[in-house]
Amino acid sequence: MSEAAGNFDFMALGQAIMDARERRRITREELAEELGISARHLQAVEKEGQNPSFPLFIQLVTMFHISVDPYIHPDLPTKKTTLRRQLDLHCVSFLIHSSRKELSCFLHSF
Repeated sequence: MSEAAGNFDFMALGQAIMDARERRRITREELAEELGISARHLQAVEKEGQNPSFPLFIQLVTMFHISVDPYIHPDLPTKKTTLRRQLDLHCVSFLIHSSRKELSCFLHSF
């Protein structure tokens, strides 16, 4: 793991997840049940900076359409078009729902 990955502060992204959840008027308990996790674990992700598992991370940012670039690369300008954001979402969805064989074929096509 790189030093940057080991020192990543998840607080701001957790706050963005909580804000997006609240904007949709979804309770922490409702979301936790939908995701198959405890409400306490979701609270730790949203308010305490706990790093979620990678699958949970992908579910949350995809569900709420949260771009992670500003949190991972805070010093870089983040001007994405709507089309680029939609493409990013489709790529993430592809990665989540593809089998290892499909991913292998995809990666070997380059």
